[in-house]
Amino acid sequence: MGAFASPRYLQRKGIPVTAEDLAGHECVNFRYQSTGQSLRWPYETDNKQLELAPDSAFTVDVSDAVAAVLAAGGGIGITPHYVAAPYVRRGELVPILPQFTVERFVITALWPQSRRGSPNVKAFIAFLIELFPSTPSWDEVISQVLARD
Repeated sequence: MGAFASPRYLQRKGIPVTAEDLAGHECVNFRYQSTGQSLRWPYETDNKQLELAPDSAFTVDVSDAVAAVLAAGGGIGITPHYVAAPYVRRGELVPILPQFTVERFVITALWPQSRRGSPNVKAFIAFLIELFPSTPSWDEVISQVLARD
């Protein structure tokens, strides 16, 4: 996950550098449908992980909608890299605030040990590794843009 905004929004409002700078910006936030709770924005500073609950100009409950509002110039928001990557490729979003780029979930595959290896389990693990490589293509898109800046 990371923080993104449209180039047009950043030209108009400026580029924030710290979490505190967000107070002067419109924020777009995600709300969990299951609980109604808003996403707390995780970020890292001084080797500590903290969370921010920004005042939001927009709150939506679909990750794709967050990215669409951001691309339309609606503000700054946190969204998964796999959602933002197509917008970044097209130049509609840019990654900002690298301290807000955090990994949220780890996928772990566990299976009982047996004397015989199951071909089905081996095939499924190979599929997971192919589907979720250590550096997914969407993270590469974001990393390339950050490396240019």
